[in-house]
Amino acid sequence: MAISSTYELSTIKQLYIRHRVQLVQWLVKMYAFDPGEATELAQSAFAIFAERAAAGSLPSFERAGLEKTYLFAIAKNKAREQLRLRKRTTALSEQAVGIQDEEQEREAEAEKRSRIELASKAFAKLGEKCQQLLKLAIVFKTPMQDIAQQMDYENAQTVKTRKYKCLQRLRTLYTQSTN
Repeated sequence: MAISSTYELSTIKQLYIRHRVQLVQWLVKMYAFDPGEATELAQSAFAIFAERAAAGSLPSFERAGLEKTYLFAIAKNKAREQLRLRKRTTALSEQAVGIQDEEQEREAEAEKRSRIELASKAFAKLGEKCQQLLKLAIVFKTPMQDIAQQMDYENAQTVKTRKYKCLQRLRTLYTQSTN
């Protein structure tokens, strides 16, 4: 790579030494890059500057300091490019997470339907009196005293005991159907 006579390698090195720290700080401040990323972007900007100098495609800098402005413009474009890539990557990651969430929801819903089906089968295996008692107590939230009168039990305490035994039987049937 032959550097043009206007920009000798030593001139680019001096430009690098003079502006590297300032360019890195500017990238950190303006674009919220961490110092490592900002350093990489700055080095990339200097490399592009050097390539353009070697190709003789740098504009003529008639005033002092325009090299710095040109260098910062290169860095700005590289920073924006990096941010666009990051945004695209983030959007794709979020989309993938959304797909995973939907899959997990479908799996959870299928699992829930399966448990409900097993519970329904276990409930169907209960005796008719247990089914009626549990429906009245749990589904219709009928007071224990009223259930005792409707189903000819001695008192509310007897209904509570019977409800407990029916629930235990239902749990046993459900557990047997899952194994």
